Amino acid sequence: MTPYKWIMSIVMLAAAILPVIAHSQTMTNNGFVQAQKDSERIVVSTVLEDVPALTLTLQAIEAYETRLLATERAFRLLTKQPPTLAHKSWLNAQLSSNDVLYIPNPDHPEQQLEVVNIAKQAKAVLTIWHYQEKAQLMEEDLAHYRWQWPNFIAEKGKAKYSALSLALKNTDEKSIQWLQGELINTHSLSQADNQLLVLLASFNGSTHLVEQVWKNEADQYSYQLLQGIEQLFSEEETIKQLTLATHNQQLASQAILKLAKEYIDHEVAQNSLVHLLADNNFGWHAAMAVCSSKFEGMIGKLTRLIEGNKSPAILYVEACVKENS
Repeated sequence: MTPYKWIMSIVMLAAAILPVIAHSQTMTNNGFVQAQKDSERIVVSTVLEDVPALTLTLQAIEAYETRLLATERAFRLLTKQPPTLAHKSWLNAQLSSNDVLYIPNPDHPEQQLEVVNIAKQAKAVLTIWHYQEKAQLMEEDLAHYRWQWPNFIAEKGKAKYSALSLALKNTDEKSIQWLQGELINTHSLSQADNQLLVLLASFNGSTHLVEQVWKNEADQYSYQLLQGIEQLFSEEETIKQLTLATHNQQLASQAILKLAKEYIDHEVAQNSLVHLLADNNFGWHAAMAVCSSKFEGMIGKLTRLIEGNKSPAILYVEACVKENS
């Protein structure tokens, strides 16, 4: 055994048998900035592949906060490469660390902000590696067109979505369209949850997938889609999708409000709002949305509607028209 390897073995053995020392520290914002600069002078990238050398490099840093920041930087660098068994073993050992670094909250100095937590960040790296490994398997399935949606949908847990997102970022447009088609053209479409549908639709604005979201029970993903729908489609298609979203009882009020506030100058949106005003289920939603918007271009249409309809919602809009005409 060479002297270098002998020394490394001693270091790793000592690290394994020494008791874990709980340590946390609060430092000033200026001190944190300086510690960051000091940690950046520590060249961890050159020893990243050699875990014993990396361990020795980090242990040689005298300043506690600098050592933690250098360790955190090593964690970030490791997420950009496939891990070895030695890397995984080292990260698993960090899960028992009690090393934490705090700084005062600039907005509330009496509070502390956690800026480094070795155990939490080690766990995050291990999770990222898990996603990356899972994504690589998914990429292989996509490359050979052997994807099975029933298997994906039946799988429990949230890791599959993060892995799929990573896999799709490295997948060509043709394969993505094939994958979407495999979902759209089978009974799996009705079993897909909103998280999956929104993820897939975000790559090329699939109207089929978005329309399925409106049919599903609303959740945080359907609300997120509703708020950013204009990023996926043209103005004309956005108005169409917002109109379809009004058919979902849980999404109706927000869809109507967005339609009125952002697209009321468009005739298609105006026609949709006029139709909604006459609807017993959504009339009040439409009335409140129209009256809180810039609706001068609708006065003629609203006036004609009012002449043949005296529902409470229409009477409310009539008052708005008179006030703003």
